[in-house]
Amino acid sequence: SKYRIDSATRYQLPLLKESKIRQLFNLRRALLEVRLPTSDGADLLAFNTHLSAFSKRDGTLGKQLKVLDKHMSQAEGSQSPWLLAGDLNALVPGDDPQRLGEDAQWYNTEQSPVTPLFESYKHPVPLSVYETDPEPWRTYLPPAAMIPDRTLDYLFHGEQLQIISYSVLHDPTAKATSDHLPILAEIQLP
Repeated sequence: SKYRIDSATRYQLPLLKESKIRQLFNLRRALLEVRLPTSDGADLLAFNTHLSAFSKRDGTLGKQLKVLDKHMSQAEGSQSPWLLAGDLNALVPGDDPQRLGEDAQWYNTEQSPVTPLFESYKHPVPLSVYETDPEPWRTYLPPAAMIPDRTLDYLFHGEQLQIISYSVLHDPTAKATSDHLPILAEIQLP
């Protein structure tokens, strides 16, 4: 980082419901909290995560999101400016997984697990915009696709931060480095 980091803490997230042998060798998802000092003496809390994919709706994603919610709630209560960004592996509330064909099996059909985050925290794109114009905000490129077909990556922030600009970088060369398009946000500290 070009900015000084006061501390970084890794919080283990709940594991997928699978055999102990698979758990030993599978990814151990986590929430990373980084504290960046600001000129007014407060810390900016930056959270980053990548939640489990392919959970087959076993409840893991909901448990992981509860851990995120707990840390975001504590950050909000501390009056520190904060933001959380990452691949949450969940569709936008209101997005119908059935439109994805065979891939619908990976997503909750009743309610998106990220719904509570949208209800409790600020997000730079209102849900109504996702409903009326979803394409600019989609971040996931399926295999062999050049156009993203769903949003899985998000940014949430506390009351103390102001989002000046927010976008998904739709660069056709991005597919060479990731199956997710990057999100870019310009923030203003209090």
